[in-house]
Amino acid sequence: MTVNGQGISHSRSTVDPAISNFDKLVAETTLLGIGDFEPLDFLVNTAQLEQELSVFTNDWVDYLPRTDRPNNRLGLSLTTLDIEGWDHRSLPSLPEAAQALGKPVGDSAFTKLTPLYDACASLHPLFQEFAPVGRSFFVKCNTGGYFVPHRDSPGFPRREFRLACFIKNAAPYQYDWWMDDKKINIEQGRVYYVNTKKTHRTISWTDDSIHLIMNIPFTVTNVSKVIAHLQHRH
Repeated sequence: MTVNGQGISHSRSTVDPAISNFDKLVAETTLLGIGDFEPLDFLVNTAQLEQELSVFTNDWVDYLPRTDRPNNRLGLSLTTLDIEGWDHRSLPSLPEAAQALGKPVGDSAFTKLTPLYDACASLHPLFQEFAPVGRSFFVKCNTGGYFVPHRDSPGFPRREFRLACFIKNAAPYQYDWWMDDKKINIEQGRVYYVNTKKTHRTISWTDDSIHLIMNIPFTVTNVSKVIAHLQHRH
């Protein structure tokens, strides 16, 4: 992974122990001010990552399967709950995890790094920059795989914000990500800050369309890092 052609720091982030309401408002306003789908200067080596993922070809699990109609999407977990036996094949979605536990669970509880994370060395600099990250996973959509229009964390304050990276088969005629009825231009391998508080929806027009979703704890430190890593700066 490179940042502006150079390696990035592998130091772990320090999560703010507490954020005042004023700081929350400032951080929220800062994120809202940079845009809704903003490229960062992290660029993932997708060829290397695809090779790392190939070892796990048979481990993909259904991601929020529907009972009323097909929805061709699968998941693999890079982080999971700190529960014995849970690994990269464990349920990657919040509703499924909550059902399995019998109680609500939040994205920030998914801090246990899985064997999949260990194998994906190409992602380690990114994860270490924002560590400890929350629920992070790959989504693989086959033809017709979709997410209906929805919002993530629409309330205030949000507990996490999202980063996304599109790994494979996400070209304009392969995969659509729409926000506020606008189709997003995607550069494969580029990491984006995504304002998922806004309505968004997706659909794949091909098989094996893979993208990464990371939930990052909403702290002043992490918001500052997003600003520092914006691709387009003076």
